[in-house]
Amino acid sequence: MPSIDVGIEEVAAAAGVATSTVSRALRNQQGVSEATRQRIRALAAELGYVPTSAAARLASGRTHTIGVLVPTMNRWFFSSVLEGIDEVLHAAGYDLMVFSLTGRGSERQRLFDRALRGRKLDGLIVLGFPLSRPEEARLRDAGVPVVAVGHSVPGVTSVSIDDRSVMETAVDHLHRLGHRDIGFLAGGMEFDLSFAVPRMREEGFHEALRTRGLMLRPEFRGRAAFTVESAYAAGRHLVERWAITPRPTAMVACSDEMAFGLIAAFREAGLRVPEDLSVMGVDDHDFSESFGLTTVAQDAVGHGRMAARLALSPERRRLAPSEPVPHELRVRRSTAAPRQRA
Repeated sequence: MPSIDVGIEEVAAAAGVATSTVSRALRNQQGVSEATRQRIRALAAELGYVPTSAAARLASGRTHTIGVLVPTMNRWFFSSVLEGIDEVLHAAGYDLMVFSLTGRGSERQRLFDRALRGRKLDGLIVLGFPLSRPEEARLRDAGVPVVAVGHSVPGVTSVSIDDRSVMETAVDHLHRLGHRDIGFLAGGMEFDLSFAVPRMREEGFHEALRTRGLMLRPEFRGRAAFTVESAYAAGRHLVERWAITPRPTAMVACSDEMAFGLIAAFREAGLRVPEDLSVMGVDDHDFSESFGLTTVAQDAVGHGRMAARLALSPERRRLAPSEPVPHELRVRRSTAAPRQRA
C-alpha cells in the first residue's frame, strides 16, 4: 500500500532526478522530455504522491507568498485593507503572511528582519506607516518588491488618498452649509511609528480654514487616539470646557471611529446632532451609514485589492500613477446648517 507521507523528494530519488524536474514534469512545463515526464508520473502514482502547493512552487523559484507589515490589526482601516489584499492573493493562488509591528525598538527590528530573512517573500506590502531610512535600505538590499498603502515611501509605488485634500473636502462641506465656528478632533500618535496620517490631516484642516479666512480656536480643538473610547473621553472633556467657553457649530474628527465617540459624548451631554452641533469624520467605516455620519470616504478594501495587484505585477508597479487615489464626500444626517443662536 502506498505511503501517505510520500513527498516530492521521494519521487525525485526514485526517478533519479532533481525535485525541480519532478515539479516541472507533473505541471507539464517545458524542460523535461516526454519519456522522463511519463516515467515520473508513473512513479508518482505508484508511490501515492499528491502534489502540494509548496512542491509546485519549486520549479519557478517563487514562494507565492506576499508579506504585509502592519502596525496593528484591530483597527477598521488596517483590517479592511487586509481583506482586500487577501481577496486578490487568494484568487491568484498566493499566500498572505502578516507581520504586526506593534513592538518597540529592537522588537520592531526583529520582526522586520524576520519578514525579509531567507527571501521567503515574493513581495511586501507596507501598510499604514513610513519606513525608517535603515529599513528602506534593508528593503533595497533584499531586492523585495514593495508597495506602500496609506503613506509614501521614496522610490516605492504607493496607494493612498491625499489626506490634506480630504480635510479640504470636509471643511468645504461645512463651510457651504454656513458653519464658521468649526472644531477639530485631531489624531494622536498611538503607535511607536512615524504615523503621518494624523499630522497630514491636521495640517490640511488648518490650511482649509485659512483659505476661507477662518482659524481654529483653542477651545474647539481636542486630541484622541483613533478609537471610539478615546474620542468619547475627548468629547466629554470638550463638553466640560464649553460650559465656560463658546462651543463650535460643527466638529470634524480625524476618523469615523473618532466621530462615533464624539457623537456618543455629545448626546450624553444633551447636545443634539446635528441640530446643536454637526459632526463629520473620515473613512466611511462599515457603521457610518447606520450612525448617519457624514464622512469623506475612502475605499479601504479597494486599496488593499489595488496594492495586492501591484505587488503581484512588476509591470503594473512601473506604470502605476503617482497621483493619490480618489476620495468622496458622503452626506448623511449628522451635518446640517447651523442654528441661529440666541
